[in-house]
Amino acid sequence: MKNFKCQLNIVSRSSGASVIQRSAYRCGQKLLDYETGVSHNYAHRTDVSYSAMFAPKNSPTWAMYPEQAWNEVNKVESRKNSRLARELMVSLPASFNFEQRVEVLDEIALFLVDEYKVLVQVDQHDPKVFSAAEILKMKAQHAVPMPDAPDFFHNENFHAHILFSTRELTPFGFGAKTRKLDDKKTGHHEVEKIRETVASIINAKAQALGIDLFMHAKSARRRGLTTIPTMPLGQKGHWAAKRGLPNATAELNERINVYNERPALTEADFEEFLKQPGFSKPSPGLSM
Repeated sequence: MKNFKCQLNIVSRSSGASVIQRSAYRCGQKLLDYETGVSHNYAHRTDVSYSAMFAPKNSPTWAMYPEQAWNEVNKVESRKNSRLARELMVSLPASFNFEQRVEVLDEIALFLVDEYKVLVQVDQHDPKVFSAAEILKMKAQHAVPMPDAPDFFHNENFHAHILFSTRELTPFGFGAKTRKLDDKKTGHHEVEKIRETVASIINAKAQALGIDLFMHAKSARRRGLTTIPTMPLGQKGHWAAKRGLPNATAELNERINVYNERPALTEADFEEFLKQPGFSKPSPGLSM
């Protein structure tokens, strides 16, 4: 795996987000928003290889059903600026097989349940698949042949989206907010704890399997390295790359690769690179 990512984001009403839509898209299902009457249908997705719900012991039975569970969230998070959920995006090693990746995800989900007493939805997404013709159009796209379809390639981007509530889930429904994740004094430390736990779970699995792989909980910058990781292309980037069209993120990645190939990089070089158009510093403590 070229880059390891563990990024925590907020799903908030104030940004116009719908937790029902987010859940449906991540798990590849058709879910109805009871509040708006809108049905969000992503059942056509074929890249969702694993989906599961986790909740504290003795939680209501509806906690195991995404549509019911996230509509319950909508009921209690009624303010126009309510934080509906948190979402953890985790990249997964391509050197793990399906069962091993699922074991890692289950362990991460159980950690979140035990630590914060929250509702958790886990969805694993498989890498994007490209034809040989599409690969030829794409610049600097990492891809490997698919074992069961040698004429097609994938970018090894196995990853998961872990959606979890901003309130504790009790036997009687949602309760208090998880304030230690919101608090300015403790929030940063909690994010660090999540990052370190995710990295340690993956590292322990790799060690048990005899796989030469180690994930750092800290970013390259915070470890004193001057190399810069490339940016994920995202849906729009992949759409453009498949068609041989220009894309700002792809062009930025080319500049990053050129930068990283320079010998004897210094901190001054790093700071100078950050001044270039189109580059923004990642938030410290949020991704790795």
